[in-house]
Amino acid sequence: GDLHVAEVVASGPHRGCLGMKLLPRALGAAPFPQLRPHAVAQPLSAGMHPTLEALAPAGMLTLSGAVGPFLPSSAQLCAAAVLLTLVGLPHGATDRRLALSIKGCIGSSTSAGRVDRCMGELLLYYASVVAAACMAIEVFPLTAMAAFLVVSAHHWGQSHGSRPSIRRTFLGASIIASIVLSHKSASLHLLQLLCGAKSNVLLQGVQIYGLVGAAGYALLSAAAVLRRSVSWTARDVLKECLLLAAVCFVCLRNNLLWSFTSYFCIGHSLEAWREAAQRFGHGRRGGRLLYLETMGFTSLFLIGIGGGVAAYLFGVCTPSCCFAALLAASLPHVLLHDWIAPALQSWHSKRVLSPPHQPSNQNETYLQAANQIDW
Repeated sequence: GDLHVAEVVASGPHRGCLGMKLLPRALGAAPFPQLRPHAVAQPLSAGMHPTLEALAPAGMLTLSGAVGPFLPSSAQLCAAAVLLTLVGLPHGATDRRLALSIKGCIGSSTSAGRVDRCMGELLLYYASVVAAACMAIEVFPLTAMAAFLVVSAHHWGQSHGSRPSIRRTFLGASIIASIVLSHKSASLHLLQLLCGAKSNVLLQGVQIYGLVGAAGYALLSAAAVLRRSVSWTARDVLKECLLLAAVCFVCLRNNLLWSFTSYFCIGHSLEAWREAAQRFGHGRRGGRLLYLETMGFTSLFLIGIGGGVAAYLFGVCTPSCCFAALLAASLPHVLLHDWIAPALQSWHSKRVLSPPHQPSNQNETYLQAANQIDW
């Protein structure tokens, strides 16, 4: 009977929830710790009808692309600023909650001093990564930008699924290449700030980057659909293809600013907000509180942008340095979400859940089997 309970919990759709609390108690052991993994394998239909989830991001992007050309340049600039301030930047400010959860500083029993230390470590991490990235872009612009494009492709692509996938990394590369190559003259002007005479070389590299991304995504998507290893794979691929088509539509009809803002805020940030609300929000009220929490961190970022603009206006730093700092400011968020947090949580899970010795009785054998459940 106990083994049957373990099998039901391991295979049921509610694994990791109530059953994970009841199973150890039924076997006479302490409850499992409640961990929140970085990426949990779940179908697209979790919390939303699968067809609606597949169509919603592409539909909103298409609407944005259709409206953009009819907006005057001043209205488009104001709309882009509002979207970036209220949607784009706050999605990165959830780093505060993620850092607190990694350090175990969430809860009423956590002291204020421990939270302050965690925030100090997070700010130090941000400053160190931004300074190192700025230096790398200034000294080795081509190499640093190539690494930046790869890391950005992975981050943007993974935001469109519930579990890590190499296929989505290629999707992210295709999206970035579509935005850059659809506006070659504007993109070349920005790249000249970073690379000078080597900007043409970097633009040619983006073309190769885009071709590799498109080819890799097409091959892996076809393989995933034909293999049908998971029941919701076809809906995943449909959602991603519609999203990529919508990005191309927006880019062909709009300038670089509106194309980037539309995808970054509607395509990427809203998906990230949904994942953050599911992970930290605990319902609508919790989601609203989470959004209000991000305002402080967003304000710090806006102050940093204002300081960079002021430094440029007063001749303290060059335009290339300001643009390099703007790009580098996104790297701490990307590295924390895609690399550091998963690695720390995986290490913590193994440390907490792995038994230090061989089972000495039948109950311990069942507990070890339950530890292998995909959380």
